[in-house]
Amino acid sequence: MARARQTLAERRADELRSAIAEVAFALFVEDGNTSATVERIAHAAGVAPRTFYRHFEVKEDVVRPIFAKSSNVIVEALISTPDEVDLLDGLVKSFLTQMDGSAMTAESRTFLGLMLTTPAYRVRWFEIDPPLRAAVADLLGRRLDLAGESYIHHLAADLIVHAARDAFQHWVTSQELEPTEVLLRRSFALVLHGLRYSLTSE
Repeated sequence: MARARQTLAERRADELRSAIAEVAFALFVEDGNTSATVERIAHAAGVAPRTFYRHFEVKEDVVRPIFAKSSNVIVEALISTPDEVDLLDGLVKSFLTQMDGSAMTAESRTFLGLMLTTPAYRVRWFEIDPPLRAAVADLLGRRLDLAGESYIHHLAADLIVHAARDAFQHWVTSQELEPTEVLLRRSFALVLHGLRYSLTSE
């Protein structure tokens, strides 16, 4: 799954977007809410508001680089999952690289709590970025006979990613102390059971 090499300009733009996103992260956590204005975020990041809007269409998009960074770590883990590792174990281990609640800082949990309880940001949390979708689809395609149609591979991948984010949302927003690993394992097992049943019943 080769990735296109970025140009220098693209890399610098990504770095600036990430820097602005990290400033927004810090302000949201400090305030305990997402009310920081674009002007305040831009000033804290050392850029003009017009520069902010050159990189983000609306304020809420500022969190996308943070989510993308987490997804990229999961993608790398999925790609490097050895063939001899059980599929369920490989999926759980890969998603835990960024979704291990026991390893989260208080700041990260506060930030995710804000993301998952604020509708405009919650929508962005549940977006599935193409590289993550492709990595899950590739792993499932190598381990399960999902037919030759790419639609089936991607539908199955969407189910896995949504199951992961749903499990993590439950962990962040509920009062239960069930480990994220248990939630992920249960969610993925349900999806894989359904996929395998569908494949064997055709």
